[in-house]
Amino acid sequence: MNVSFIVVKDGSLSNFKITKDLIYDTGDAANDMLRSAPKWSSGIQNGKTVRVIYTLPIKLDLTPYEKVEIMPEPKDGFNGFRSFVSKHFVYLETMIREKEDGNVEVYFEINKEGIPTNFKIINETNKQLGASLIDAIENYGKWYSGIINGQPVGFRFSLGVDLKVSGENQNVITVGNIKQGGFIQ
Repeated sequence: MNVSFIVVKDGSLSNFKITKDLIYDTGDAANDMLRSAPKWSSGIQNGKTVRVIYTLPIKLDLTPYEKVEIMPEPKDGFNGFRSFVSKHFVYLETMIREKEDGNVEVYFEINKEGIPTNFKIINETNKQLGASLIDAIENYGKWYSGIINGQPVGFRFSLGVDLKVSGENQNVITVGNIKQGGFIQ
């Protein structure tokens, strides 16, 4: 399947077209996914920001996968985990002093022993925010493992945090929902 679209000068996406589709509205689903995507980096040509047309090939692996019997879960549940991260996330003094809002998103895996591992910073507005979020996740400790076919398996997740120190909601740390990415064989 191929989907084309334009990355506008501000990084938003527009003019979605399905140039090659599979069946059962898969192209429409791909367009919906791209419409909800975060902003992209805009194109630069001769030092000026320009619009860019992309054609994105999308390959779907339709191989059946095994049913997850038990999803991995933090020992205090997802709300308890989010609360722990919110309380143990260290906001940088310089950002507080300068009233600088920020956000960070981190990818991580819960291995089959229930230990958070393989951290990757996906996005951060300040270089030290990713390390702070990783520390909070690591300090939480073990999770209950996911189970497939009676065996523990690893699982992928990502977690984002938004930080507000300016405006009406000062000194607020909002821990987003945990995004699940699938099991690891």
